[in-house]
Amino acid sequence: MIKMETMDNSIKNDVSSISDSELANKKGIEYFQRNLYKEALLYFKRAIELNSDPTIDSTTLKAKYYSNIANCYNKLENFEYAIKAANLSISKDKSWNKGYIQKAIALNNQKNSFDARKLLEEALNFCPGDKAIISTISIVDESISKNTKKQQEELKQLEEINSADPNSLFDLMNKMSKLGICKDINVPKFQDEYLKAYPKADKKDIKELDNHYKLVKSENLREIGIIKQNFISDPNYFAKRFGIIDESIIFSIYEKYQPGEIINEKNDLKKLYVNYTSNRMFHSFTNVPFKRFCLNYGKNYTVIGYVDLGFLINSFLKEDEDIEKNQINFYAYESCPYATAKSMVLLKMMEEQIESKSILEVWYSSGWTKDTEKDFIRACKLLLQSHTDLNKDLQIILNVWIETSVSLTVSLKLWREQISIISHDCHNLNLEKDRVEVAHYLLTGQIYKNCEVGSRTMFTNPLSSYSKIKDENYIYSQSLEEIPYNPNKSFLESINNFICLKIDETKKNINNKIFNIEFKYKEIIPSDKEIINELAELNSWVIIWTNVCDYFPREDFISLANKISNADTIHFIHSMNWMQEVYGTDIFDFNCNNRKELIDMSKSSTSIISKNYKYLNLMKLLNDEVNTNIQNKVMWYCCSQFKQKWANHFFKGAYCRSIENIVFSNFVRTPTVLYIIFTFNEKLNVNTNYYSKY
Repeated sequence: MIKMETMDNSIKNDVSSISDSELANKKGIEYFQRNLYKEALLYFKRAIELNSDPTIDSTTLKAKYYSNIANCYNKLENFEYAIKAANLSISKDKSWNKGYIQKAIALNNQKNSFDARKLLEEALNFCPGDKAIISTISIVDESISKNTKKQQEELKQLEEINSADPNSLFDLMNKMSKLGICKDINVPKFQDEYLKAYPKADKKDIKELDNHYKLVKSENLREIGIIKQNFISDPNYFAKRFGIIDESIIFSIYEKYQPGEIINEKNDLKKLYVNYTSNRMFHSFTNVPFKRFCLNYGKNYTVIGYVDLGFLINSFLKEDEDIEKNQINFYAYESCPYATAKSMVLLKMMEEQIESKSILEVWYSSGWTKDTEKDFIRACKLLLQSHTDLNKDLQIILNVWIETSVSLTVSLKLWREQISIISHDCHNLNLEKDRVEVAHYLLTGQIYKNCEVGSRTMFTNPLSSYSKIKDENYIYSQSLEEIPYNPNKSFLESINNFICLKIDETKKNINNKIFNIEFKYKEIIPSDKEIINELAELNSWVIIWTNVCDYFPREDFISLANKISNADTIHFIHSMNWMQEVYGTDIFDFNCNNRKELIDMSKSSTSIISKNYKYLNLMKLLNDEVNTNIQNKVMWYCCSQFKQKWANHFFKGAYCRSIENIVFSNFVRTPTVLYIIFTFNEKLNVNTNYYSKY
């Protein structure tokens, strides 16, 4: 990566003193004409900074400035950054010819001449008859003519790699495998398997499965595309990668940082835009597995932002005959009324010793039996009767759940509307019966096949200010490495039986009065002295934060955690978005020529992880042979390399005692998840091993 060399301070001072963007651009042109490209860059970037006011329509000016930046990078032979700047120029004004020209020059110099020509042909749709573009096409054509016939054939095939159409990708894969350019992938036809099991299946469902079969078959093509794809200019990608959409900040990040370095701008933006009451989304259940940990009798446990009762059923008791078995207290804080109401209903069903299978349906399934529905309604009524002082929002939700029925037909329709994609999970299983079962769940959301009515919690929304999260999948909520393998049970049967076993244990502990659970429907705001004092007075042995740290500025989170701790408090937390604060945790942070080696290392590393777990548990049923979703594998590998650097940065003022990656498998939704234990007492003796009873 090219770094800016030291230059005369008078130039830097002159750049910072300019307050007019056009003057900065004019001076940049003067330095460019003198072949002083590094100096010119400073002025062109200053022009961008002075045009950052979102209330002013200056898209054409920005397009011009970014194309000038691209021109400088091309002259400096830094073609990677030239493409990044040119993409931003094009995104600002598609009629500005120089953005296309500079990108084409960079692509041509990277030996991607066919890509350059295709770009220029597209540019003529926005700039008809443009002489500069036509002249650049001639230059590119000269480069193309120098390539061999075989290279031309390969490049022509590769230019279609990133097509979104599964059929064209599938056809291209077949052509390239015959040419020996790309290896074919052996993928079972799970769409045919599903049709055999469900002859009356909806044609749209079969088409959906067929499309994803073709995408999986084309995965090696996508890998080639990722290796050769240059800078992405999609704002949605930036929002996911960095949580930032301002292109000038993003461009600065790509230019400024090396892999493993902390992105300071991210925490600064958290401070600027943090709104502790703005999240108005609700989950049906958590989308990240809880780590199992040991509970100590007589201790207090505080859980913040819990979503569901995963923290309860994924814990187990420390059994010791000499220990006095005093009650364990749980204080569960949640700012989402849906999560609070549903968790209270699930707990009430456990207290009433309702069949665990029915509790499982209410918790995770889009469809229920009528008996489950009756048990659910009864639990809601009992809650209203026993909690006369219940918060108004919770009362509204419970009453609507009691009064509003959902038909199975409606639940199927709404489930499909909330699933934007059918994931590639089907092919990740070795056995046909498992592939069919998982496909059925993905298409219907139903855990059991004897459903009679739709879920009342999943498909009713009494509070219009909230909206439901999309693409939920209960398999992602489970730690597959914890679930025992049983050759007589299917993949989903094993998961369901395991959850029911944990619910049975929890029901037993509740019946024996071992647990005392208090739900607190409250928002946790670091500046709220009243809530801080309330949390501090709980005298918590353990505080479980879920992923709260992903939304708080670092200083706010550490300060809050410290204020509500005592000398013996241990903090459990998981983070998913920490990778937004570290450069080098995504494959597109790396130059094209480094990506192949990175992919190979990631494949090797994740393969070792899978094999280590495969012979002990449910992961035995997974198929590791197909290298799907290579971005997830690279992300997991990079996160394993840089997690400690982030922890050293984020937990300043505390003591990070343990940090673990999520166990990788093809059923991991978020490969960036880290499980962390920290304290504020350096001398505290902490057993940082997560215990497992199974």
